[in-house]
Amino acid sequence: MKSLNGADSLVEVKVHTGGDLVWESSFIADPIGVRLLKVASDCASRGHDDVRLLRPATNAEASGSHLVGEVSCSYWTLCQLFGKPDRVGCGSRVSWAFMYADNWLFTVYDWDKYEMPIEDVTTWNVGGHDKAVLPVVRGLVAEFLNH
Repeated sequence: MKSLNGADSLVEVKVHTGGDLVWESSFIADPIGVRLLKVASDCASRGHDDVRLLRPATNAEASGSHLVGEVSCSYWTLCQLFGKPDRVGCGSRVSWAFMYADNWLFTVYDWDKYEMPIEDVTTWNVGGHDKAVLPVVRGLVAEFLNH
């Protein structure tokens, strides 16, 4: 596997509790992966045991998602947390799409906010296939802002 910069950099992560392996994953150590690993590590150190690494979603995985709620933060917060927006959709100028725990899709995007500069948007749509992703996204943003 290759990272975004073309170098081989697969990282394996194993989490143990009381000597037992409770979670295992691997990911490419690209800038987004490194940032998300730091957020996941920081969240876990604060006692949030449901934290899992995220990976960018494919177009096929993101297909058919719908609005599940909103999250409030700046464009710059999202860029620092998730990296540069990875796609442009119909009705939005920027968006991010990730898989959480390899089972849950979430997207974050501006919807029909063409009247203001993207840097001024503070309310973002959260999409997915299930409303259960909304507290995950809000939690990631809140943990990031509390650092």
